[in-house]
Amino acid sequence: MNDVDRADRRCGRLLLLGELMRHLKFRCVVAVLGMAMLSVDAFAADGPKINVGGLYDYLPGSMSSLMKMIRNDGDVTGFVKVEVKRITFDAQDHIHESPQADDGSLRNRLIVSPNRLIVPPDGARSTRLLYVGKRDQEQYFRVRYLPVEPSRKAGFDVSPDVEKKFADAGVKVLVGYGEFVFVRPTSEHYDTAFRQTPGKLAIVNHGNSTVILDDYRVTSAERDKPAEPVRKFVLPGREMEVATSALKQLDFDLLEGGKTTPKHFEFGS
Repeated sequence: MNDVDRADRRCGRLLLLGELMRHLKFRCVVAVLGMAMLSVDAFAADGPKINVGGLYDYLPGSMSSLMKMIRNDGDVTGFVKVEVKRITFDAQDHIHESPQADDGSLRNRLIVSPNRLIVPPDGARSTRLLYVGKRDQEQYFRVRYLPVEPSRKAGFDVSPDVEKKFADAGVKVLVGYGEFVFVRPTSEHYDTAFRQTPGKLAIVNHGNSTVILDDYRVTSAERDKPAEPVRKFVLPGREMEVATSALKQLDFDLLEGGKTTPKHFEFGS
């Protein structure tokens, strides 16, 4: 299913939270036969349970790094490998994922340090997300936290005995998650416009950084209570269109960097 393309057809040039979630959240199953997909409900009770917290992180233009806490809610030590990919969007809002440039330079890339974590049972370890380089426009990255079997080949300083112990344990189900990282431009600029015409509301991001429509609640003309709240994103230079002919009102909090502005729209019957 092409999630972003469907979102584009539904509401213009908007990236919905639901669509991003389908791209961001993944479950990685490591077994002796290789990689397979599995729901988290099938996760074995006697293994590491990695928890990365929120699936979105934002690096403000005034900062070059942020800390990320990785928890292990399981009863077995978790050995976690971190993988970073760059994300770009084409004119149709299709997501494209690619490796970062492997030219030996530490500039113009998202660095995760350390990128190997040993997380004790019911414990936590922190890692730092760092970006050094040019930030004249917003950039996007997908960071995956992948539990793996401990081995020197995987980058862990473990003894042969530890490798053998985990290898002899048999088939294992290891569940990992990913997050989406927004690296905002150095000089953040926000300019969100609202254009209301009969049957339609356009939300236009004229700024250079993503704006968030938090606690987004629509109330249909046939109901008194709003639908369940969701979160939506409008990328810089993009436009979101809301069909309003069947709506009574729309409410959300507009998040522009550190600024929050409640928004309320009422529509005629």
